[in-house]
Amino acid sequence: MSIRRCAAPRHGHRASRWPYRESFIRDVHRLVATGYAGLATSTLSAKEETAITGLLVEEMREAIEGSKRLPWASRYTVHDDRPISTATTEGRDRARIDIEIERTMPGRHPRFQFEAKRLYRSDSVAEYVGNEGLGAFLDNTYSSSSSAAGMLGYVQNSAEKTWAGKIEAKLDVDRAQHEIAIGAASVWELVSLFGGAAGALSYHSTHARSPMSIDVFHTFLRCF
Repeated sequence: MSIRRCAAPRHGHRASRWPYRESFIRDVHRLVATGYAGLATSTLSAKEETAITGLLVEEMREAIEGSKRLPWASRYTVHDDRPISTATTEGRDRARIDIEIERTMPGRHPRFQFEAKRLYRSDSVAEYVGNEGLGAFLDNTYSSSSSAAGMLGYVQNSAEKTWAGKIEAKLDVDRAQHEIAIGAASVWELVSLFGGAAGALSYHSTHARSPMSIDVFHTFLRCF
């Protein structure tokens, strides 16, 4: 399913802004895919999440600034472990998002945030959807002023579809907790973000977060 079909503009989004939003979401995922393509995935099976994220961000920066930089990527910058300031937290108490991609332009810069989790053991699904994973978007810790965000699943064993199926089942059982429409046919839909890039499997879910609902794009990357 295409991103256009699954993530149609909701009430409050001007129709004239939707093509830009779609392009922005595609670009940030293209940047992730480009960075991922530069990784030696066979070396990642035992690495911690922070190590994988650091390597991924380095490759993304290479695509932006390096000798083989991509012309379209020059309008973006990427941040690793960026602190998030709020009215109630400051200094070391601030939450930190794993990856933030920023569109550089006059005025306010659009930003897209990714939280990453390893998928490798029996409690990985709970961590992925929990308070420090998907739940941090739903309680407005992350992306409180944005209507779209991303989850990255670093798959360190088994198949990407296997982990996606486990997470889908968990979201389905706990729809109310994760603010997913009870009557929806499924909790998410497969989306095309990477043009068929190897190792990149993505899904889109919508959550009725207050005061602003949020579209979350879940990407599963093989890391073994």
